[in-house]
Amino acid sequence: MSIADRNGSSDGRRLNRRSFLKRVGWGGVGATALVGASRRPSFAQGSSPYPDWIPASTKPPKRGGSIARASAWDPPVIDPRLTQSVGLFQFAGLVHNRLVRYRFTDEATGTNDLTLVGDLAESWEANSDQRVWTFKLRHGVKWQSVAPLNGRELVAADVKYCFEAYAKEGVQSFTFREIEGMETPDKYTLRIHLKTPNVLFAHNLAEPIAVIFSREVLEEDGDLKKRMIGTGPYLLKEHTRKVRIVLGTPTTSTRAGPTWTNTRFSRRLTPPPASRRSARDRATSSGRRAPPKWRPSGRPTRPRRFRPTPTPWPPSAWPSPRTSRPSTT
Repeated sequence: MSIADRNGSSDGRRLNRRSFLKRVGWGGVGATALVGASRRPSFAQGSSPYPDWIPASTKPPKRGGSIARASAWDPPVIDPRLTQSVGLFQFAGLVHNRLVRYRFTDEATGTNDLTLVGDLAESWEANSDQRVWTFKLRHGVKWQSVAPLNGRELVAADVKYCFEAYAKEGVQSFTFREIEGMETPDKYTLRIHLKTPNVLFAHNLAEPIAVIFSREVLEEDGDLKKRMIGTGPYLLKEHTRKVRIVLGTPTTSTRAGPTWTNTRFSRRLTPPPASRRSARDRATSSGRRAPPKWRPSGRPTRPRRFRPTPTPWPPSAWPSPRTSRPSTT
């Protein structure tokens, strides 16, 4: 057999390594050119058919009734000082208010609109070095008509006490520890002195975690884990951890909110009794193992215990990346 036959130069069915790589290389260049040519028209077709901003509905709001929705987040506590859980602030913003807030979806001009508007404050300003911030509160804002507040008016001293409580303890303390001092020149004016200049201090107060809670509840209970009384359009009627949260409209509210009288955030969705019985009957009649019984929504399931996998050797025997070096011998 000749060398040409062994290298595959005279037989198309056999190729040597050099010829194979040459053909694969030219094939990859051609595939790249085809893909690039096919993608060029797609960039020129225009924007995506899905809009970045959905306009507000033109239908008139329907007042009354109730709405129930499922939620995947469960707050560990309802004390706004001790957690930054999404599960808490998805309904805490309906019970409480803040000094300032970002625009709602029907007020914003787009997804990048970060303009601040007044919530409990009707106006605010900072001095030239951004160290002294003055907030003017709205007149006539009342707490919810629930004991021990009983619908009394919100004043600047309430906001001052709330910010001082935030600075003492909790995960929100880093925002309020930059406050050097606060004063209330009158009933509706709060002046805040910062330790260092902060241009974005008002934006920090607009975050959902900076809600204004009541002084009386904290002083009577010692914490905010049992009750939630604010100035918002909703009143917390029931909170059963890992089960549901029920919100209702209070008798006094100065903020226009959604139009439902009761809102339930359900942690677990339980099928109707007829569906449960039919499923077990079908499984039993067919000879299969019946599915487990559904637990009622008022009885949360017990979480499984986490058992870590045992390590093959103690951590003290692990090599350290700073001290262990490969041997040079």
